[in-house]
Amino acid sequence: MNQSTLRWTFVITVLAAAGFIYATAGRLPDPLAAHFATDGSVNNSMSRGAYCALMTGLTLLIPLLVFVFQVWLPRRLMRFINIPNRNYWFETEERKAQVIDYLERHGLTFGLVPPLFFAAMHWLLIDANTQVPPRLDNGLFLLLTGGFVVLVLSSVVMLDRKSTRLNSSHSQQSRMPSSA
Repeated sequence: MNQSTLRWTFVITVLAAAGFIYATAGRLPDPLAAHFATDGSVNNSMSRGAYCALMTGLTLLIPLLVFVFQVWLPRRLMRFINIPNRNYWFETEERKAQVIDYLERHGLTFGLVPPLFFAAMHWLLIDANTQVPPRLDNGLFLLLTGGFVVLVLSSVVMLDRKSTRLNSSHSQQSRMPSSA
């Protein structure tokens, strides 16, 4: 996927997830069951307005922070990019562009995860609040949360492995004798 398509996918996904949460919050009672015990029973509630503001806000804010710190800032303040062999990777404009492009692709791809997770959790909360008494499907909750954790950890590992590969390829190049 090219950068432009990925940028649009990011924007559309974030706005669609936030819009979905905002548009379907009316299906929830006021107050709504918002926190559940390990057995799925309700142990706390909140107003629908506060819930809608919180979930819509987080769905917009988290991806925005990912974008700012991993896409926008590296392009403006490269001195804050901390990668192994930084001087090597920023020595030429071509290598610098490779690093910046990789960080952007990674940030935009990872930035899709939180809004999709929040939208799925919102749907799960709607389902829980339609039952009498309200009850959370713990199996689905654990599946969604586990999937989110796996995706976040995978993203961190991928970023680390990429920097390690970049580091090892630089080390091999620096050990190669120069042709004179």
